[in-house]
Amino acid sequence: MVRNSMTPLKISLEFTSPSHPIAENNIFNGAAQLSQYPIDYSVVNFGGDTISPERAIMIMSKLDKNFNMPTIGYLRRLHILFNSLAIKYYDLGMQKIFLTQGRRHSLSPISTENYKTLTEAVSALKAIANFRICVEARPEDASEEVDEIKKLIDLGVDEIVTRFTFTPSITIRFLEKLFDKSILPKIRIGMIAIENPSKTFLTAHRLNVSIPDHLSKIFTNYPDDDTINANLGTYLFIEQIKEYMNSGFFNFHIRYGKSSLPIETMLRYFNYPIIITKDKDLEKLDVMAS
Repeated sequence: MVRNSMTPLKISLEFTSPSHPIAENNIFNGAAQLSQYPIDYSVVNFGGDTISPERAIMIMSKLDKNFNMPTIGYLRRLHILFNSLAIKYYDLGMQKIFLTQGRRHSLSPISTENYKTLTEAVSALKAIANFRICVEARPEDASEEVDEIKKLIDLGVDEIVTRFTFTPSITIRFLEKLFDKSILPKIRIGMIAIENPSKTFLTAHRLNVSIPDHLSKIFTNYPDDDTINANLGTYLFIEQIKEYMNSGFFNFHIRYGKSSLPIETMLRYFNYPIIITKDKDLEKLDVMAS
């Protein structure tokens, strides 16, 4: 039985396709722990450009079957097999898609199925099937992004997921500008906890997410210590969540990192409901992950 919670907090999770067995085990160990909690949905991105979508789909299948964690499809608008993957998701029963801009890349659009804008990609998805669509918004590109996202809202997307940022005020201002132009669908705030600063900041760089000077100094001016970094990163993670909640945002889309600990710590802090409470149930989940 789910215990009562005073918080309206809701979460979805994003895992990165593992490139080796250790990373895969980290995902399943984390899923075993996080399956204690109600998760709106989970999604697995394609990771680096060398990771196949088939591997991501395999991970999604295990999250669903082994951990009872609802999953949705993932698509980059620039993926060279966009239409084919959309059809495959639909055939697999995944009728909800998380559509992102993806990383920068230099592939030619000639003889591929990718799209120049999210607007074109959303129109393509709607032509393929009756998908429910979550689209990624980039608050740090607000000058052009507001008008683009408004077009997507007019097309009838179901959800806006903001790309993570280390400065909540940027996302809040972006959403306020968007609200002035349109009636918003459901909003999810993208989040990432800093566990390994070098890897987290590399991900930020690849996604054109700025790293504030004060945050860089916190992690680079001192000896590298995994325990201190994880503890400090979790504290900053919770403080960002608090800032968003104080501004009226309660739905969060969280990128999974090295472990489930920062997410679990945050959920306990906000008294998030628990579904599974028996130790033997957790042991069963650990066995399924191995």
